[in-house]
Amino acid sequence: MSRNKLATWAVLAAFIISALPTVWAEGSSDEWFYGTPEDDYELEDRDNDGYDDHIIIGYDPDTNVSDYVDITVRIWVYDEGGSQTDFLSENHTIYGSGLDSFTQSWSPTTNGTYTFEAELWDDENFLEDNYTIEDIELYVCSGSDCDDEYNEWFYSIDNTVSDEDADGYDDTATIDYDPDTTCSCDINITVEIKVYDNQTGVHLDTNDYEYTINGGGWDSFSEAWSPDYNGTFDFFVDLYDDMGNHEDEEEFLDVELHAMSGSADETINVENAVLNGDDDALMNDLAFWAHVEDDDEEGINITVWKKNVFGQWEFFDNGTTNEGGELEFKNVTSGEYMWSASVDGEELVHEGGYAVVDSTYTTGHIGVLEDWDDASDWDDFVVQVPEGNGTKDDAYVEIYDEDGIMVDNGTTDDESWGDYFFISSDLEKGNYTHYIYEEEDGDLLQNGSFHSYGSTSTNTDYDEWFEDWNYETEDTNDDDTDDTIEIEYDPDTDCDCEVNITVYLDVYENETGDWVDWTYAYHTINGTQVDDFAQNWTAEENGTYDFQVRLYDDDYNLEDEFWIRGVTLNGSS
Repeated sequence: MSRNKLATWAVLAAFIISALPTVWAEGSSDEWFYGTPEDDYELEDRDNDGYDDHIIIGYDPDTNVSDYVDITVRIWVYDEGGSQTDFLSENHTIYGSGLDSFTQSWSPTTNGTYTFEAELWDDENFLEDNYTIEDIELYVCSGSDCDDEYNEWFYSIDNTVSDEDADGYDDTATIDYDPDTTCSCDINITVEIKVYDNQTGVHLDTNDYEYTINGGGWDSFSEAWSPDYNGTFDFFVDLYDDMGNHEDEEEFLDVELHAMSGSADETINVENAVLNGDDDALMNDLAFWAHVEDDDEEGINITVWKKNVFGQWEFFDNGTTNEGGELEFKNVTSGEYMWSASVDGEELVHEGGYAVVDSTYTTGHIGVLEDWDDASDWDDFVVQVPEGNGTKDDAYVEIYDEDGIMVDNGTTDDESWGDYFFISSDLEKGNYTHYIYEEEDGDLLQNGSFHSYGSTSTNTDYDEWFEDWNYETEDTNDDDTDDTIEIEYDPDTDCDCEVNITVYLDVYENETGDWVDWTYAYHTINGTQVDDFAQNWTAEENGTYDFQVRLYDDDYNLEDEFWIRGVTLNGSS
C-alpha cells in the first residue's frame, strides 16, 4: 500500500477543494520554472553505439498559491533549420513551491541538431514561463533497447528486522523501497525478492510484487518475510519494467532471523471517516477501512444506525468491506450515526463508534492508525479534519487507554505539505478510545476505538549531520579571477548501516538576500566513515554570494545545515 490510508482519504477529501472556486491572490496566480531548468536534462545512448539518441527533460514548476494548481507543460521540438519537428505536452498538478520532479522525453527519427522550447501554461491558458534548450545533437536509435524508453531504479531501499510475536527475537524482515522512473506517466513495474539460506546457499523463496509508479513521486512500498527455522538469510531484490527489462537491484546479506514462537498480532482495526469521496463538493460520504497493520481486511461487516428526530437509534444500513478493506455509504444525510463491526457473525468488541455528518456538508473528519513515522510500527494515530477548501488547524483530539486514562491530547496543528494533522506517535500496544471535536470545548465529530500494535521494529529515526565541511574557489575559464566555488563536506549518521541523504545548495546575493540559484546531490553514507563529497557552483555574474547547504534524510527531514557567506566570484560569461 502506497504511503498510508490517511493520505488516500486526504486526497478524497481534497476533491472538495478542486470543486470549489480557487482563491487567487489579487485575482490570479503566478507560476514559473524553479531554478535553471535549461540545464536540467540528460542525454542517453540507449543502443550503446557511442551516439546519444534520447533526451530526458526535467523541470520543477512552482506557484505562489498555497493550493493545488493544474498546469500544462508543452515542449516544442525544432530542427537545425528552425522547422518544427515534434510537440510534447504533459498536464501536472502542483502545490506552492513544493519540490516536484517532472520529466518529458523524446527521441528523433532523423539524425540532427535540435532545439527544445518549453512553455508553462496555467489552467486559465496563460503562458507563465518558458525556457530553451539549444544545440542538442541526437541520432536515431536502432536495436531492441530502443523500445525501453524510460529508466526505473530504486531511489531508496532498506531492510529492517522486527519481533512480530514479541518473544524477544527478530522473526521478520521487511524490505521498504521507493522506486522511481524517468517517465512522468504511469509505469508498471515488478519487484522480485529471492531468499537464500546464508550458510547453505539453498534457495528458499521467490516472490514477485507488481506496482504502478509515476515519475519521481514518493512511494513507500514494503514486503515482509519470516522463516520457518532459526538462521541467517540473504535477500536479493530485482526491479523489472513492464517489458521484463532488468532495471535495478539490491541485496541484503547475512540477516539473522528466528522462527516465530507464537503468533503475530492479528487484531483487526476498523477506521472511520466522513469525507467527500465522490467529488460532489459535499462531505457526506461515510467511509470505513478494515486492516491488520498494512494488510487490508475483506469481508468485515459494518452495521450503521442513525439517530432519528425522537433521539432514538434506528437501523440505517450495512455492508461488507471489499478486497481493499474499504466500505463507503455515499451521500448520507446530515445527522448522528453509530456503527459496529463484526466478522463471521462475531462482533469485534473493540471496534465501533460514533460519527457526525455536518448539516452544511462542509466539515469532515478522519481518524486512522498508521505507520506515520515509517518505522515499520503501526502505532501512530493520526487525525485530520477537512473543512471548506482546506483542513482545520484547531480541531481538538483526546485519546484514552483501556483504564480510561488520557494518554494524549491536542489540536490538529501539525502541518505537512499544506495540510494540518494531529499525530499521536508510538502508542504502546493496546486498545484505545479517541474523541475528535470541532474545536476545544466544541461539538463532538467522531468517537471510536482503535488498537495500537505497539513497537516491534529495531529500526529507529537516525540522526545525520555534517561532521566537517570546507570550501575553496577556483578559476575555471583562465581569466585569472575565481568564478567557481567548490564546497566539500563529510556527512555522518548514527546508524551503522547505509542511509540515503540529499544535500541541497542554495545561492543568495549577499547584499540583498535575493535567491539566485540552487543545485543538489544524492549520497549514501554509512555510520561515521569519512566521505569526501563535493558540489560546485559557477557564477554567471560578478558578485558576492552566500551559500546555504542543507542535509535531508531519506524521509525528507532537515537534519543539519551550514552557511558560507561573503564569497566574491567573477562571472564566467
